[in-house]
Amino acid sequence: MEAFRFNNLVYIPITKHASTSYRHLFRDILSWQEIQTDEIDWAQDHVFAHLLHPYTRHLKGITECVAKYNLLSLVDNDNFLKLLGTAVFDLHSYPLSVAFGDWLYKIDWILLDHHLYDADYLTLTFLQQHGISVDVIPKLNTSYPDQKILLEKIKKIRDDNDLTGTLTYFYEQDVVLYDRVNRYSKYHELNNNQSWDECSWLTNYSPVKTEVEL
Repeated sequence: MEAFRFNNLVYIPITKHASTSYRHLFRDILSWQEIQTDEIDWAQDHVFAHLLHPYTRHLKGITECVAKYNLLSLVDNDNFLKLLGTAVFDLHSYPLSVAFGDWLYKIDWILLDHHLYDADYLTLTFLQQHGISVDVIPKLNTSYPDQKILLEKIKKIRDDNDLTGTLTYFYEQDVVLYDRVNRYSKYHELNNNQSWDECSWLTNYSPVKTEVEL
């Protein structure tokens, strides 16, 4: 998996997480060194990436896959849409817990869909506190209108038929991660001049081995 390095800062682009825009920022504008994730020193490097709710990422990933394989002509078939509502086809919807394994909890995840704080604001604040000045995040949208229509169709038929339960078989650990990042990130403290490290979920989350987690 690709990543981009500047000193000990390492950004990992995650598919369907605005990665086209952020890849452009770090690779083409800031000229960070392109590396592979197997080159990361997890003991020394500060690794960061963006995070969406897994079900949102699934919808985005499935629509990308359907468009990629020219299957848009089938979107009016409700049975096909039900299949799409629970299917995992390629890396665009691949569970992060499988992709990263034990490293999942060593990444400084920045939420893309926080209910109060804009992802660009959080990312720019993160970079600023690491001595990197960026005025604006470029917006490179690779989605097309028909993909957005498909996403809404899949979401509606998924929710109307209560299919999200099936997704837990694929995304259970991703959902656990998302809930912990959302719960333990103290973004509001950034307004009180707290440092990013003090507000990061990595600092505030202390894993407690419960009977369920063992």
